[in-house]
Amino acid sequence: MNRYRLFFSAVGVTVGILWFAGCNRGIDEVAQIRQRRLEKADAVDTDQVREAIEFVASSSELDQVSAQQRIRGLLNAWVDSRPMEGAWSKPQILSTLDSDLASFPTVKTMDSTRYDERDTEYLRLNFLLKKLVTWIGESAWQDPLFVDWLEMQGERLGPDGRDTLIRATRLFDWTMRNISLERLAAEGPAPPAPDLPVGLIYRGPGYRQTPFQTLFRGSGDSRQRARVFIQLCRQAGIEACMLGVLSDESKDPEEWAVGVLLGKEIFLFDSELGIPIPGPGQIGIATLEEARKDSTVLRRLNVPGWFEYGTDSKQVQQTIALLDAPPESLARRMQHLEGSLVGDNRMVLYYDADAIAEAWDAVSGVAGARLWKLSVQSQAYEAALQFEMQSNAMLAAFEASQWGMLNGSFPLPRARWKHLEGKFNDVDDQQGARVLYMQLLSPEDDINRLRTDVDLQNAYSFRRELGSSQAEFDQRIQQVQQFMRTSKRTATYWISLIHYDTSAFDTAEKWFDKRALNEERDSMWKPAARYNLARTLEQLKDVKRAIELYKTNGDPQEHGNRIRARLLQRQTGEETDEEREPADTAEVERP
Repeated sequence: MNRYRLFFSAVGVTVGILWFAGCNRGIDEVAQIRQRRLEKADAVDTDQVREAIEFVASSSELDQVSAQQRIRGLLNAWVDSRPMEGAWSKPQILSTLDSDLASFPTVKTMDSTRYDERDTEYLRLNFLLKKLVTWIGESAWQDPLFVDWLEMQGERLGPDGRDTLIRATRLFDWTMRNISLERLAAEGPAPPAPDLPVGLIYRGPGYRQTPFQTLFRGSGDSRQRARVFIQLCRQAGIEACMLGVLSDESKDPEEWAVGVLLGKEIFLFDSELGIPIPGPGQIGIATLEEARKDSTVLRRLNVPGWFEYGTDSKQVQQTIALLDAPPESLARRMQHLEGSLVGDNRMVLYYDADAIAEAWDAVSGVAGARLWKLSVQSQAYEAALQFEMQSNAMLAAFEASQWGMLNGSFPLPRARWKHLEGKFNDVDDQQGARVLYMQLLSPEDDINRLRTDVDLQNAYSFRRELGSSQAEFDQRIQQVQQFMRTSKRTATYWISLIHYDTSAFDTAEKWFDKRALNEERDSMWKPAARYNLARTLEQLKDVKRAIELYKTNGDPQEHGNRIRARLLQRQTGEETDEEREPADTAEVERP
């Protein structure tokens, strides 16, 4: 129960401060990192880079503010000892940004040789992406809908091209299962919307989270899911981008699907449906060329009587490649740093956007490349929101209630970091994600009795502060109970995902079905748990039950789930009238 000592002390301050608070643990870890540095005999500049990455790797254990300062200090000391040489100019593709976004600080300082606070989150993101790419590639599971077709693509793509497409499909599959789908229009009550700059709206689509927040929270809308998938592909050496379609209503392309570029072919993945776009005859994965030439490819993404797919073959005759390039990825200092990373510390940090834009533009059906505005908008939104919360207690309280459980002051983030690293089990004296999650599964009776049971309060190291009123104490208790329940529900769901990702499908079924979907518990993860239970049942060959779950009304991913049910029915010969392929002239309306 000592795991909650910091948790309760943190809840004792205002919710607004909770949002910005850092973890007070980590002094010993800092000392250990510094001691290891003293014991090394390498050159000082190489040592500084290695130590900075060690701080990134240990950031879940450390005080965030101190860790960020230390990372910046080490990298800036390193760059002072190894200056950047040669001329450098900003990428030409920046000209595709609107002027208001082009003037955002991280864009304007792209040529800076100094590492700043935003760089530390960018390093944390790419550290975790690299870990994910490694352990996902070593996992045994594959998407049963496409595994046979993928294996047969060696003649078409060559062995290397086939293997690259398999890797991309696995990364997409992991993203769709592990990033729970939110609707583009944020749901639920919220405080009055603050005024935000550069045309942003509060809780707006796509940019209301950075890729790091989407990955760490395990939840995001279709565009945020797409960004995680694209960034995973980048770490794996696979080129991917969001494809946009032009319309008369807007000067900006409308996001459509993620394209994965292999040679001169672009394979299509839809992050809102949660499936690769099926090819002609609903076999395999469609290419852009197939979607352009065969009108039935996109038409068959309709679900008659339920959903109509918003894009048709006419709209995709000429698409725009929207490159997801956060300003840090274009910065000179990241190019310099990437070239100095060695061994296990190697990761992709720099993105040669101009050269890659030319590669996309050379493909038939692509009418140019632009920077995806979300790359900058999400940073502008985050900065503006943090500024507003400093003076808006209601806004700060609401934001803390949404994701405060993943603030560095609480127990859950450490477990989540280990999870994303792929450190599921204990190694020597280091606890893995499973044990850390299990420690958060407090009995519901304990949570309910926390207000009145003094012995229980003492057991959880939670006491009423001297001078506080009963009303203040009750408010703190309610906050604690909320965070404990939310953390418990989240830990339960994430343990279930670990069981799937380690191919323990029998155990995963029990956790998704009996725990994450327990009807007595209110959990934001239930639609995602239902989808993942169905995916687990596919692995267990219980296709009939999986199909029933995919047809659950009202789930955010219902459209894609029903298409997946149809594909499963076709595979197993159990096609029904409800999900039969629409005719070419079908009119699709939801009743």
